[in-house]
Amino acid sequence: MDVLAWLQDLGRDASAAPGFQPRPLYLVVSIALPVALGLFAGFTLRLLERVLRVEIGSRGGH
Repeated sequence: MDVLAWLQDLGRDASAAPGFQPRPLYLVVSIALPVALGLFAGFTLRLLERVLRVEIGSRGGH
């Protein structure tokens, strides 16, 4: 099973009860995974800033 099929399977209704009944793993993937990816990206950028001795956000962006 490929990753896309696995993610689609997570989004399917977990029971025959009325309304959407998400699986617990669906909730973990939809909440924890974006947080984990954001933290990973932040720490990676911070590491690159220290290694290259530059500040990516030093100009303020305005």
